[in-house]
Amino acid sequence: MIIIILFTVVYLQMSKFLEIPNCAMTPWCLQQEALHYILRECRQSIDTIDYSGGHPEGNTKGQEKKLIQLLIDKSNGNLRMYGTAEELLENLNIFKNFPANLTFFDNSMECYQTRPRIFKSFNNEEYIAKSDLFVILQNMIIELGPVKIIHVALFLAFYLKTHEKKVENSMEFVKFDKNFFDEIEKEFKEKVSTDDALAARVLHGFVEFANLSQAQIVEKFQELIPSALSRRTHFFINRLTNFFNSAAEGLRFGMPGVWAILSLQIKALKSVIDRNPNMFCHVTKIQKSQLL
Repeated sequence: MIIIILFTVVYLQMSKFLEIPNCAMTPWCLQQEALHYILRECRQSIDTIDYSGGHPEGNTKGQEKKLIQLLIDKSNGNLRMYGTAEELLENLNIFKNFPANLTFFDNSMECYQTRPRIFKSFNNEEYIAKSDLFVILQNMIIELGPVKIIHVALFLAFYLKTHEKKVENSMEFVKFDKNFFDEIEKEFKEKVSTDDALAARVLHGFVEFANLSQAQIVEKFQELIPSALSRRTHFFINRLTNFFNSAAEGLRFGMPGVWAILSLQIKALKSVIDRNPNMFCHVTKIQKSQLL
């Protein structure tokens, strides 16, 4: 017997961890979402845009309208059928906002770009998609962390996506409990935001990195990702290497500190995920593990 539950969509009240962190927003993601929204015949003109000198500097937080206007200007007028930049952006934000949208938009190598939602049943019970739980973890660990740059955000998102694979190809929901996330926030603050914990870990990082080559340093970062090497992992490691090569000397010198902070953040994420398999794992996998 198949029971169909109808939901009324409502937004979460945890507003501070719903929005995408500033450092996690990139022009490429917004372009990908726009490409999927517009007619196929209009895509070619904006598919290969060279953003150099054109797109907003740094992340796109607060500058989304400017980027959409750039796409309209580069489209030979084709995108004007969608209205002004403000109107197109408004409709695009509605279109893109659904659980696990990274698969549809092919943004698997970027930070999560969706806004978590809860669904209220006719019995007034609140549910959330398991895939959206990882989005909340991303937003929370980035916002509570001491370093807010795109490559740190990407690393944390990539780590979470290795765990999200446990709920791929399914659309499972769990009951939403705000107290659960309040406890996670408290735990993250204790583990990644306290000065004593950070100071000790950063010092450990400098000791670890003292005599390492660039390749060995990249390998140290790679060890933080708990997955067998795949095409995505290789791509990510290459991206990390390019970041290291292009980093300013001051930031490159601070790599041990970045690694130390990331290791603290990932340890905190791992603790939460491992303790709550019912929230962060496919239900059939949980049942199988209980039978073994």
